[in-house]
Amino acid sequence: PQDQGGHPLLVTGRHGEGRTPVWTSDIGPHWLPNSFVEWPGYARLWTNVLRWVSNTV
Repeated sequence: PQDQGGHPLLVTGRHGEGRTPVWTSDIGPHWLPNSFVEWPGYARLWTNVLRWVSNTV
């Protein structure tokens, strides 16, 4: 949202039956702080993104 800086980290979209996530950064520690990569919810985030994309949610 623009009132929160307007720079989303994760954006999702749909086209027909397809789903697309766009992660606007690197998923490794090159761009993300180690605290995010080491966050206990990190693996769950990516599991949920992949489930959503594959429509197995």
